[in-house]
Amino acid sequence: MKKRIVCVLICICALMLSACQKGVKDTHNHEHENETEVKIHLRVGLSAHEDEAHHIAAKQFAQQVEQRSGGTVKATIYGDGQLGTDAELIDYLAQDANKVDIVISDVSNFTKLEPCMDISALPFVFEDYEDAWKFMDGEIQAEAERSLLENNIRVLAHYTNGLHCLTTTRRVVSEASDLCNLSIGANAESYGTIAMRAMEARVSVLESNEIMQALQQGRCDGYMGRLEDIYNGRIYQKQAHLMMTNHSYEGVAFAIADSVWNSLENEEREIIKAAALDSAYADRQLVQQQTRDMLDKMEAAGVHIHYPKHSTFLEKVEPVIRGYSSQYGSLVEKVILYKKQ
Repeated sequence: MKKRIVCVLICICALMLSACQKGVKDTHNHEHENETEVKIHLRVGLSAHEDEAHHIAAKQFAQQVEQRSGGTVKATIYGDGQLGTDAELIDYLAQDANKVDIVISDVSNFTKLEPCMDISALPFVFEDYEDAWKFMDGEIQAEAERSLLENNIRVLAHYTNGLHCLTTTRRVVSEASDLCNLSIGANAESYGTIAMRAMEARVSVLESNEIMQALQQGRCDGYMGRLEDIYNGRIYQKQAHLMMTNHSYEGVAFAIADSVWNSLENEEREIIKAAALDSAYADRQLVQQQTRDMLDKMEAAGVHIHYPKHSTFLEKVEPVIRGYSSQYGSLVEKVILYKKQ
């Protein structure tokens, strides 16, 4: 009798163990079935640091493509030049080198492949951010970018850089004639410096570490450059006036390897394009908010903020803009017409 009981107990235990093992196996299989297979893994390269607007917006792009695709598309962000310099990243795209799939970089960095890419940098074209963004999303910029497809580069969206402005110690610049004989320091030669000289300003290109000294010693009465440079370099602490001349603007291209684009299904393209545009919008809002914050802080520090009449500058620099017809061809006239609309 005892032996029968023992045998029954052994059988029951065996059945229970079998059931438990089967349950573990079934659960494992169920979990495996729920795992999403990543079909596309995009490597996004840029030079921006983690706390900069471009990097923050790129991270939003990565989050959106994963969410919208249900996890079948993933993007990894490599900021701070981890995959290479801007020039190297663009070369990787052009050569289809399989080292990066998406590059976020200033349009000027693409000019060795397409000289018209930085047409947005022509002087005194845009009155404000909204004006600049409308241009970047419009037909003139699209025409400038079209030939990049021959180099395996397709632009999907445009991030933004800050507009350039002017500071002075004494003189308020309200219109083009106020620039006459004004001594201005700048960090580099640009369309802006050429335009300022055309309006009879005396512009000196100085090293970054020389700018503050030149302002303190009175060798320059003003400085022209990006607002963030004026703020981060504390140039505003030595200047009484800030003029929002918005004399120069340079966009940022969000570009994908055309070979990668052509390998995608239509649904995947729609997801990636929509996420790129949404991240560009986020980048623009971040830069615009940062601009407002910097202006508020400078005004609180005693700087007088001025908004000169933009049209007077454009009238004076139109011949300068036309002078770049050899580089930009018929696009120059289209830019002038755009501005006059």
